[in-house]
Amino acid sequence: MVKKIKSIGVPPAGAHWSYGPDHMTLISPKDARSLVGDLPTMGREKSVSIGLSVMNCNGGYYLASHTATINLWPILFGIEVIYAKV
Repeated sequence: MVKKIKSIGVPPAGAHWSYGPDHMTLISPKDARSLVGDLPTMGREKSVSIGLSVMNCNGGYYLASHTATINLWPILFGIEVIYAKV
């Protein structure tokens, strides 16, 4: 079964810590907690699975993979990112 996680934003453009919007998305603390339990402290990350983690960047929680783009996450990690309709 694929878990659906709602995106609430993208990483800021040009941030030195960012993998870019194809590899990471901002999620709510509630969703981050559902994936890793205790939230990572600022500047840290917690592994969801091999290749996927929740990162705390300046108090924002990002679901991120440095190896796989978001469109592959349902197949690789069982997580689908849902974007708000614009």
